[in-house]
Amino acid sequence: MKVIDLKMLKCEINRTLLASEIEILKSMKNVPYVLTLHEVYTTKNNTYIITELCETDLSSKIKKCISETDAVTYM
Repeated sequence: MKVIDLKMLKCEINRTLLASEIEILKSMKNVPYVLTLHEVYTTKNNTYIITELCETDLSSKIKKCISETDAVTYM
């Protein structure tokens, strides 16, 4: 995977949060029901996190009244 230059982010908190998000996604590889991280690219102004395509609309499922068991399945 490409090395990310987090120095581009102006705020230390943002750098920490982005780095943390990327590390969490890396550690969740092959975990069922969790979005798979494929690649991370950086440009001068942006960081792109490439993930798998989700085939369902999670927002429509969240708007319905669902049980806690179903919520765990979607999350």
